[in-house]
Amino acid sequence: GFARISSSLLGSTATAKQGDPVYISATAGNLTFTAPSASGDIVRIVGHLIIPANSNSDSIIYFNPDTTWVKIA
Repeated sequence: GFARISSSLLGSTATAKQGDPVYISATAGNLTFTAPSASGDIVRIVGHLIIPANSNSDSIIYFNPDTTWVKIA
């Protein structure tokens, strides 16, 4: 389904484009457009950006978590 995500919970909104994948962030409770890359991080796509927003507003994402995930060694 579709979800409205506050800019305070969604990192890297300034460079995000429509269609970009949305990942679980390494920061608890947040989402990001940059795949986590540190050792021990989990990389999982939870949706895609539908309507990008600036830093003062919300973004709309299509929330459709993939069951596939990878742990960085």
